[in-house]
Amino acid sequence: MNRAELINPGSSSVKARSDPARRGWHVGALSATAFLPVVRIAVNNLDQGLSFVRLFMWGLLFWAVGLSAFWMADRFDRSGTVRGRATVLVAMLSLLMYGSVVGNALRTDEPLLRLAIDVSLILGGWLLLRWPGVQRFALILPFFLLAAPVLDLATSSRSEVRDRESRMSVGFPEPPGDLDRNVYWFILDGYGRQDVLQALGGAYDLGSRLAEMGFQVDPKAVAPYEYTDLSLGATLSASYLPDVRDFAELRDIAWPIFEGNPAVLAWFDDAGYRRLHLPGARWPGWRCGPPSSTCLVGSSVHLEDALIQAVTILDPILDLLTFGRNDRLAKAVDPALAIDSALEIQEGDRIEARRFMTVVHVMSSHPPYRWLGTDCRAQPSSILMSNWLPVADYLDAVRCTGLRTVEAVELITREDPDSVVIVQGDHGPRLPADIWNQTDPGISPDTGLLGVLLAMRLPEGCTLGEGNNTVNVFRVVIECLSDSPVARLDSRSWYQGQDGQMHPASPDRGR
Repeated sequence: MNRAELINPGSSSVKARSDPARRGWHVGALSATAFLPVVRIAVNNLDQGLSFVRLFMWGLLFWAVGLSAFWMADRFDRSGTVRGRATVLVAMLSLLMYGSVVGNALRTDEPLLRLAIDVSLILGGWLLLRWPGVQRFALILPFFLLAAPVLDLATSSRSEVRDRESRMSVGFPEPPGDLDRNVYWFILDGYGRQDVLQALGGAYDLGSRLAEMGFQVDPKAVAPYEYTDLSLGATLSASYLPDVRDFAELRDIAWPIFEGNPAVLAWFDDAGYRRLHLPGARWPGWRCGPPSSTCLVGSSVHLEDALIQAVTILDPILDLLTFGRNDRLAKAVDPALAIDSALEIQEGDRIEARRFMTVVHVMSSHPPYRWLGTDCRAQPSSILMSNWLPVADYLDAVRCTGLRTVEAVELITREDPDSVVIVQGDHGPRLPADIWNQTDPGISPDTGLLGVLLAMRLPEGCTLGEGNNTVNVFRVVIECLSDSPVARLDSRSWYQGQDGQMHPASPDRGR
């Protein structure tokens, strides 16, 4: 066989099954495809103590499935061309990685939609593979894709330099080498400030309960923005987002913060912290798995299995198989279960004296309300609606969220008493104007949208103060951990108007 024939495996004049060298090339492409997610996960999680034997077994399983698919493709592709085998490779690339990549890019976690994306990619690939040139491309592509993780590894040192520059640009001090406190960050989505909740008729006071446990509580805290991605984007970068008036454009600026390594996370990464995460709304860059977060849902699952599930078709399939099961919903929203899992991971960590940053994003106080009723039982997905009304349901969900958060904090206090704990809302309830007209006239709509719970358990000598904007949360924490002053930003807030533009807000900050 000449060199031209080897490079031209899609030629219909050459039988794919009659040439041992060509079969070897195809099996090599299949091997690169099968082990691509394994290599990607290994490179992205070098410091996570992964079992590479377990990862190799996953790759071997994918390879065996692909080899079986090759055999089936040969049976159907009677013409002897390589279109069937090339289709197998395209299907595997979609099912093992790139369907998930497209789903993340489209910011969807709906399992049926994610499966539809995979099917669309496979069908589209099959239609394109009618041309020999596309077939040749498909048989070479896996080798180039496998080279990408190796290049990422080679450039990681330069990324660390950029992360450090990003961290220093917001005025953070260098992390000391003797940090020994774990950090727990609870984000209670949509959890309003106590005066706002009282004005709406709420009776449960989470702030007072936390104060009894040694927390400092800011009764006049506000959020910078009324939406999660904007508000937490500012908190994670410890800076306000650019002064852009168009809401859609500002959201496009905020999302990459979650997909990158913002200043706050860069500081903790540089300090040697390992990150643990309850996904909550599952921000695209914060899915449980690569590059840096260990999932706290289902601690019995091996980390390698959780990572494989996160990047393959297994994730939406498992979502469908467990759809509507109360036990799964409880795990997905329960901070007490998440902290129990975090403590278990910390205890079993094989890296001596490793510190942890645990992020618990609790969605139950935000529609759809997962917990309702006197027993705070997780509700089936089939009855949930993404609506802030009725107010009674919101207040019920707030109470249930508060009760379970207290249980989680009690567990931390007992098992990790020297840790730093942050409990905050990312924004208040987004209720119609006529609802606010029926509340305490002292509570303005701006305060209702942006007044949030903010409580911290800080080391002795550290002070939270009053009238904080949550953009300063980690400025406070890093100052306490590093024992070096960090400048606080003046409190400013914005909301989206009906014209789609961002407008300055005037919530009561107690000043």
